[in-house]
Amino acid sequence: MLRGSMVVFTAIFSLMVLKRRYSVFQWGGIGIVVVGLIIVGVSTLLKGGDENSTTSKLIAGLLLTVLGSALNAIQNVVEEKLLKAANYTVHPLEVVGWEGLSGMINGSFILLPIVQHISGPRSGNCGVQEDTLDSLYMIAHSYEVVLLNLLYIFGLMALNWTANSLSLHLSATHRNLINTSRTVLVWIFSLILYYKVDRDVGENWNEYSLVQLAGFVLLIAGTFLYSWASQQASKKAAEAKALEEAMMDAEVHKQHVQN
Repeated sequence: MLRGSMVVFTAIFSLMVLKRRYSVFQWGGIGIVVVGLIIVGVSTLLKGGDENSTTSKLIAGLLLTVLGSALNAIQNVVEEKLLKAANYTVHPLEVVGWEGLSGMINGSFILLPIVQHISGPRSGNCGVQEDTLDSLYMIAHSYEVVLLNLLYIFGLMALNWTANSLSLHLSATHRNLINTSRTVLVWIFSLILYYKVDRDVGENWNEYSLVQLAGFVLLIAGTFLYSWASQQASKKAAEAKALEEAMMDAEVHKQHVQN
């Protein structure tokens, strides 16, 4: 749920890079989101993890999540700047394509070879963090794995396409505010997995779940407040523009009559 902190970083970077100004109500919505994030983070620390987890590991995980959100927010703001640039036009699908190509090159030739040589217990007898050769073997010998990979690729393409379209027609801040709604779906799905599928996966309902739920309610409330304030700001801007155009037309008509 701390991935929702991306909206805060996006607002800050939009203020710095795009010179966007926010109303009091918009900042209020962002503030409510921050409070919700704090509640979610505290509930995670109180709940703890498995028996092998420590508080230091939980804190490190939370910090890395927030850092990742900040870096992702920078990417979103840059994407909006590219999509809305006045001197050239970039289609959202083109942005997705170039980013996907870059990610494939970096992942295939830099990241995967590195993690292939990092020791770790998660890969069973292989003893490495990510066994790429074993992954390629499974792809070559299992049509189910191939199908899941194809579904993932097209699903991710659709997700990034719609996200960039939101940045183009609205803003990167709107994009990440709407993105917070995914969090509750993941949480609900985790509960369903635990109680309906397998108790070894998903998440159970515990004494801290109500705290998490309260934090998410605040996230949603902040999102709606920001969206409402943005609509009001857009409405006022449109009315001011219409008034300015009407005054200019009246001035032109007055000059025409005088001549």
